[in-house]
Amino acid sequence: MNKSIALGLAALILMASSSQSAQAAGKMTVVNNSKFALTGSIMYHTALCKDDKIHVAGNGKWSVNSGLCAVKGSSFSLTDKQGVSHVCAYGSASHTAQNFRIYHRTSIPNAFCEVTNEAPMY
Repeated sequence: MNKSIALGLAALILMASSSQSAQAAGKMTVVNNSKFALTGSIMYHTALCKDDKIHVAGNGKWSVNSGLCAVKGSSFSLTDKQGVSHVCAYGSASHTAQNFRIYHRTSIPNAFCEVTNEAPMY
């Protein structure tokens, strides 16, 4: 391989790695702060990162080392005692955060649950 091609490839790799979000590297955590079962999906920007389908018991936690995978989007739902699934609202939360905390809400009209981006407590 000649020198100019090698330099071009190196520059391309460097640009691609620097375009990842600053929050992309590290541990991702989903905390279920409700008594209900949680299901969710976390989608990543690249096919090199496999999307996650998660199931978390009431008051449980799910974590993964997300490495350099930047989150493209997410969705979560809680299943009530009657087996009905309720899609959680995102209030002020970002769909692309690294940390998610899900709450059962009784005070918000038409919202069974809410997603926030609070950092996990270890």
